[in-house]
Amino acid sequence: MLVRRIPAGFVGVGFLAALWPFTRLDFDRHHDGYMLSVAIAHHGGLDLHREVATRYGPLTTWTQELFLHLPVAPAFALRIWTVLLLAGTAAIIADLGRVAPTRWHLNVWASSGAAVMWALMCDRWLGITLHCSLVASTNISFHPVDLFE
Repeated sequence: MLVRRIPAGFVGVGFLAALWPFTRLDFDRHHDGYMLSVAIAHHGGLDLHREVATRYGPLTTWTQELFLHLPVAPAFALRIWTVLLLAGTAAIIADLGRVAPTRWHLNVWASSGAAVMWALMCDRWLGITLHCSLVASTNISFHPVDLFE
């Protein structure tokens, strides 16, 4: 049913549009710099975990390395990756109501509301970096009733 996918699409595209202006702002030397250095090192041929340390796992580095092929500055390419990752995560959270087992009693609108709350708690609005588990646990603690019918 296409109608049930509309909320997730709106959340994902809306969050992408809202975050896009932030791709060029506020370069964080620790997070952006660290992730950029690992992606560039691996792109240059160094082996992960043997010749270059990665804190965020190989999947992060491999996907970031793909974005280094974009015809933009490497730091901007990683910011584009980050915005797409955040928008995609919001869309997946919004789509949970459609794909969740029926025993969860989760509907599309409740999961879309949770995704919007997750998006509003994004660290780009605050100018600080929040750990993703803190964001997830805070979101769940604020909306346990809203997730279920």
